Amino acid sequence: MNSRAAVWRDSDGRVVKTTTDEFYCMNPRQPRDFAARTDDGEFEVVLRCRDCANCRRYEERRLRQELAETYKGVTDELWIVTVEAYLSEHSRLAARIRRCRAGRFEPALYRLGVAAFALVARGERPDLQRVRPLCSRTYRVEPVGGGRKPRHFRALTRGMLVERTTYGAWANRFYHRDRLRLPNAQFAIETRGGIRKRHPEAKAGAVAWKRGVTLYPSVRSEAESALSKLRAPHVAVGDRQCSHRGCKTAKCRLAHRAKGARFSINQPPRASAASVSLNDRISECAAGVGDRVSLGSTTPADRNPPAARPSIPKTYSSSATGSRDAGSLHGERRKLRAILDRWVEKGWLKKSDTT
Repeated sequence: MNSRAAVWRDSDGRVVKTTTDEFYCMNPRQPRDFAARTDDGEFEVVLRCRDCANCRRYEERRLRQELAETYKGVTDELWIVTVEAYLSEHSRLAARIRRCRAGRFEPALYRLGVAAFALVARGERPDLQRVRPLCSRTYRVEPVGGGRKPRHFRALTRGMLVERTTYGAWANRFYHRDRLRLPNAQFAIETRGGIRKRHPEAKAGAVAWKRGVTLYPSVRSEAESALSKLRAPHVAVGDRQCSHRGCKTAKCRLAHRAKGARFSINQPPRASAASVSLNDRISECAAGVGDRVSLGSTTPADRNPPAARPSIPKTYSSSATGSRDAGSLHGERRKLRAILDRWVEKGWLKKSDTT
């Protein structure tokens, strides 16, 4: 059996038929608890993540089919104009090219990654030699096949294979008005159990179920998924969050915790409600009021170790004065002088350093 083929198996584990492994989701959303089924209940599938390589390949294929249906009855010649430009310049350059009236461009823009974009024109070949925005850029004009089949639009849709995070949060992968949409199949979302909970014959790794047979991933995709999880530095094989206590990544459930709370004289202590009293004592100690305490314990035995000499707070004219008058500024200076005098009494600061 081909290692690249996904297999349909019956309840006894026998292979019924094989299919391609290019379009089912590799990272479904909670397959143990969620599934999508048709109204008649004869077909069920896991919820797609819409961002893995297979999901992007499926959406790219569906977009090519929609473009083929859109231009199926168009008798004019179709042209694809590809321009090399950075992502931030796509919209501006596309608008300038349309304003130059070098051709009959469609109301569409397709991003081909972060380094190029494509436009669609119909009729005569666009004359872009005299377009000023393209004088110093690389561009290419190629015709679309006369058959108007989905494969003829791959030059437009190859940007769909790029990850969504590459384009950013506010940039769509393509814009196309008056594009025909293919009808979508209606599914009901099951939230009380996935495919395995409602169909005992389905085994681990099932991605679809249809009339008693279950679809399983190919050997190649399972190996690639396991290798990607093993290569990840802070993710376990079972999709559990990291348990590394020193991990600083956002995925880690036990994120790195600082051993000591940070505090400042001019800011309130940042802590939870349970440790506010301890931080109040820490801030009072730094200001010269109360005894020294350590961050790990509040017992008297831990109050003896000497603390490092703190740095002198700096005052800047722009931040110290602001919109205040001279009287309030004089009061702030007196408060700062009182703090420095307390540090001298505690032995944290020399008298000569305060002058």
